[in-house]
Amino acid sequence: MKAVVMEIHKEYCIVMTGDGRFIREAAPAGELEIGDEILVEEETLTAPSRDWIKTFAIAAVAVLVVGFGSYGVFRIFGGFGRVGGEAAMVADAELRTEEKANDEAGAAAVEEETVQETAEGEEAAMAEAAEESEDFAAGIEQVEGVPAGPGEVDVEFDLQISKFGEPIEIIAGNLIFLYWAADSEEGIELLLTVEMLDPDLKFTGNIEASILFDDGEPAGSGVIKFTDFSYGQKSQNFIEFLPDAYTLHINIAGVFE
Repeated sequence: MKAVVMEIHKEYCIVMTGDGRFIREAAPAGELEIGDEILVEEETLTAPSRDWIKTFAIAAVAVLVVGFGSYGVFRIFGGFGRVGGEAAMVADAELRTEEKANDEAGAAAVEEETVQETAEGEEAAMAEAAEESEDFAAGIEQVEGVPAGPGEVDVEFDLQISKFGEPIEIIAGNLIFLYWAADSEEGIELLLTVEMLDPDLKFTGNIEASILFDDGEPAGSGVIKFTDFSYGQKSQNFIEFLPDAYTLHINIAGVFE
């Protein structure tokens, strides 16, 4: 049987058993300390006097609680009842389940709000970009007869190379053309830049740029190929041509989608 040492004397000690009895146990001084847990045999138990029990009963319980904490007392006296323990475990499990459900619901709400804010932000950015494009396009000369928007396009138009060393910007449907001519070692060189105007479209196809003399004969040419060419991208190309050619002929063939 387990017992806890309550008092130590020269040749014995007083211990308290799990069922609340105080008994005398032979133990030479120096081998045990107050609070030690030892095993005693039933047949050797000797109960001390009733007066001694009255004197030390309250002190013994106090020493147990203070010295060993609740765990020591519960271990000696068998702990809480099983039914109460199971009820506490069930209540704790239910509480944890409810907290987990609340956390998951809160996380889902935050995620949904974040997705909604992101979508609204993207829509606002696209609308702003479209508005900026419209404002930008309003101040640039536009080529007539070139369709804008989605669909298949096969169109030709002419631009005049009237100024050397100065950029000229033209809008043709969904595209912006920026070009200027300058002298080079080979003769005359034209830098042609193409950009997408509509932020919602992509272009796949070819743009052929030819520089013509007044009689329609070619003085130089180049072909630019595009695949999913979109808003924010830019294509730059150099075209060398012979002097005295002043017409830039553009042919756009492809699909905007």
